[in-house]
Amino acid sequence: MLYGTDPFVGLTISRDAALHRLLQVLVNLQLRLRERFALSSSYGEQLAMAAADAVGPLRASAAVLLWLESGARVEPRDALRQIADETGTGSSLTVITEARESGNVPAAGATATLVGAIELATQLAARTERLV
Repeated sequence: MLYGTDPFVGLTISRDAALHRLLQVLVNLQLRLRERFALSSSYGEQLAMAAADAVGPLRASAAVLLWLESGARVEPRDALRQIADETGTGSSLTVITEARESGNVPAAGATATLVGAIELATQLAARTERLV
């Protein structure tokens, strides 16, 4: 917005619309990650980078999920860490973060890294489905 009043002030998104979109994003993310695994399973670096690329949507989804559950506004990075710790997928997040920060295949391996991202997306989707 360069000039004038902000047309989005006061705009609210309904709970149902947010739930529907969140579930859609998570299912699509799972499908894309599984497709990447099927197409690139012999290319470890590509698998690790696919998992690293999934961090952004996972963080945003976790923040929306916590907002829908409790009304609390949590920073996306903190929201994903909280949910990963609650669901027992904290080690997966650690490996994905290592791949993202280093740009290399983590010691856990490329397959474990991508499978961890798929597991995080699956856990978020399952938790979202319980809200519907």
